[in-house]
Amino acid sequence: SYWSAPGARESTPRPLAPTAVNLTAPDRAVVGEPIEIEALVEWPGRILFTAETDKVLATEWIDVERPGPVKWTFTPGGYADNVYISALALKDPHLLSAESYVPDRGFGVRSVRLEPTAYAMAVTLDTPKEVRSNSTLRVGVDLGPQNGPTWVTVAAVDEGILALTKFPTPDPIPDLFPTRRLGVGTYETIGWTMMLPPAGASSSTGGDAEGTAGRVQPVKAVALWSGLVEVDNSGKASVELPVPQYRGELRVMVMAVNADRVGSASAQVVVRDPLVIQTTMPRFLTAGDTFQVPVFVTNTSGKKRTITVKLAAESFPVPGIGILDPVSPLQLTSRSEATFVLADGESKTVAFGAKATDPIGAARLRVTATSDGGLSSQDEVEVPFTPSAPRERIAQRITLTDGKLDLKPLLQGWVPTTESTQLWVTPNPYGESLQHLSHLIRYPYGCIEQTTSAARPLLYVRDLVPAVDPEVASPDQIDDMVRSGIERILSMQTSGGGFGYWPGDAEPAYWASAYATHFLLDAAQAGYDVPQGRVDDAIAFLGREADKTRGRSEDVHYGWFDAEAYVHFVLARAGKPRKARVDALLATMDRSRPESREEEYLLQAALFLGGDRRYEKALRAPNTAPLTNERHNHWGFWSDLRSRGMMLSVHEDLFGATDAAAEPLAQLVARGLSGQASRWYTTQEIVWGVTALGKRVANSTAKFSEPVLTANGKPLPAEKLGRDRTFTVWRASELSSLELDVADVGDGALYLMMSSTGVRANATWKTGGNALALTREFLDADGDAIDWSGHALGDLVYTRVTVRNTTGERIQNLALVDRLPAGWEIENPRLGRSNTVEWIDPEQVWDADHMNLRDDRLELFGALEPKETRQVIYASRAVTAGTFTIPPVEIEAMYDPN
Repeated sequence: SYWSAPGARESTPRPLAPTAVNLTAPDRAVVGEPIEIEALVEWPGRILFTAETDKVLATEWIDVERPGPVKWTFTPGGYADNVYISALALKDPHLLSAESYVPDRGFGVRSVRLEPTAYAMAVTLDTPKEVRSNSTLRVGVDLGPQNGPTWVTVAAVDEGILALTKFPTPDPIPDLFPTRRLGVGTYETIGWTMMLPPAGASSSTGGDAEGTAGRVQPVKAVALWSGLVEVDNSGKASVELPVPQYRGELRVMVMAVNADRVGSASAQVVVRDPLVIQTTMPRFLTAGDTFQVPVFVTNTSGKKRTITVKLAAESFPVPGIGILDPVSPLQLTSRSEATFVLADGESKTVAFGAKATDPIGAARLRVTATSDGGLSSQDEVEVPFTPSAPRERIAQRITLTDGKLDLKPLLQGWVPTTESTQLWVTPNPYGESLQHLSHLIRYPYGCIEQTTSAARPLLYVRDLVPAVDPEVASPDQIDDMVRSGIERILSMQTSGGGFGYWPGDAEPAYWASAYATHFLLDAAQAGYDVPQGRVDDAIAFLGREADKTRGRSEDVHYGWFDAEAYVHFVLARAGKPRKARVDALLATMDRSRPESREEEYLLQAALFLGGDRRYEKALRAPNTAPLTNERHNHWGFWSDLRSRGMMLSVHEDLFGATDAAAEPLAQLVARGLSGQASRWYTTQEIVWGVTALGKRVANSTAKFSEPVLTANGKPLPAEKLGRDRTFTVWRASELSSLELDVADVGDGALYLMMSSTGVRANATWKTGGNALALTREFLDADGDAIDWSGHALGDLVYTRVTVRNTTGERIQNLALVDRLPAGWEIENPRLGRSNTVEWIDPEQVWDADHMNLRDDRLELFGALEPKETRQVIYASRAVTAGTFTIPPVEIEAMYDPN
């Protein structure tokens, strides 16, 4: 007991922590074989050894007569992933004084992994040491005799790709039998023992409570996979993998599994040809570009050879009707072949000249090397074409009548070979608005808002996707898009549970966090696999923020007050409403603000979801006042059109998609999404409008005759989407005739939604700006303008883009896109943060929020203060000889396209 003066604070002092006991044990052990443990004890006394998993397996007290090593043996009788061995050493308290009863103590613990030998399968591989490209790789697998169904998968992957991330050969054993945390709580009370003689022996033991569980490509990668291959009872299988054009080393990786065991193995296979070809092409081209194609040839055949190299170009096969002659995408401007002699091990570079002629599409360049002795090698390079003029998408809605409709007059003005047309026959009254879905799911950037916006409508309008974007036609593709969206969204979750605006952001953005969480809740409800723990973390984050008391000046950057109403709606949607706080917000709301109607609707809906029906009448009668073009470029991404689409979607969630009271609002939203190209709208306006309208037409029915589309007199096959029919026609504008026939359109209205994408005749990039100004300069190492007459292969070019906000307001969520000419590659995109280039002023460099690098462009995202001017400076190098088109640079406010 301890005494303190009257009035003083009474407390029991915290005992000293135990000293560490050095415990030696093997890293791994086998079931049924003894584990030798040794503890180094500093003083005489006693030591308690234990073996534990999620329960106590064995304990033993051993008397320690003198300091030094103490040995203990434990034999595991059954399998566990790992066993924890602990030692608690107690010093004899009477060594210092006969009156002392509190001993010094020490503690140590080691985890010993048990080998899952009973569950491991031996895998033997039989592979060749070397194969040629464009051949078949045969992989033999031997598992030994099997008694039941057994399966293997075989993968062959470029070792260079695996080396980038130091990727190990997959071994299922550590994943199936991971190291487990100790499931037993270890306690000792000796350190708290009072200075009184004990009445008798005492001890403490662990419990058995379970621990908490934890939480057209120009360069083609070689990654071959066999899929599941069943092995017969002999345990042997032979798998063939087609090796493409490639040189290097492949790692062959095999995994095997049956009902009781798993196994894996790997082997290296070299891919090499006697004549090695390396062709260098730009990563993309623009019509009119002229360039050289260097071909590097090496003779590894073992003797001197006379080698002939030939070059040919072809267009990719045009999908569709196949009645038009293909157009050559590349025109050779030099010889098409070269012959020369190479000794064994010798190399030579030959160059060919070419010119890009296709305005859009892709080309395949085929290089063939042949020599005496019948040797040959082939190299194929694919390169996409970027248009020199802007691509446009024109959507038209035509009300159909009984009989035939000539479509040719509706398809004028397209540059040959660039256009493709999608036709959708449907009674859907919102079809024109829903066609914006294609723009949404292909939006080029990837912040949390845009990633969520691309995935959200797919939960509700998946059956309409093939009608508006035929390249995303199968349910499996759509499911993959949703799953990819979920994974990318979760990758932006911060440690506190919220979501950063860009990948890598450490600070969460409030509105975007509510938006992402709302989607994850809906995706889980739709049957997608969403980790519940991650959703719980997000809800907990929103709850903590909603419970805080704030002044209006706080959290301006991430916009708490723009997000507060939506946060409360999402919390109620998750079953965690804050009714008192919502009531207070409704009572003090400033209803003069344009955003207030949306916020009021969300707060009333939050109460409704929480069981409070006071505002049901108001919720059933959403705002149908005429739309305005007002937008606020803040962190809530508000616009009048977005607000109406969101309210319509929430209304349908509360009262069903067939509620007639919402039809006026649905028509208002549909009109708002009509008459303009998709680029004119924000992603928020499209996602909420498309989601809400898609819900309303999901269960509609109609009857009409089978539509027949004929091209040049030949019928084209239709894709059936329930009652709807769709057709995809490539280069429809070049047909001599295109006619749609619907004998009977039925009792209701029937529409043709026709969407054409391509390059318009005489199209040019529009220059100028509204509220933003932009200039671009190409400079040399001294900061002077480039002398193009002296610009040579290998030279560095410094690009300086100057952006200026000409308004008196802050503009955020800006996207700057600077496209490169085909002969350049970006070398250093982050100039200005050091003194490596003297003429760069670091104070003028734009401190952007996020940056993306692509083969053909640089993308930056950030904000500009009122009247602010900033610079973006990066270095590129000329890597291909030729003459190339310089594309434009552009900047836009993503949530205020005006």
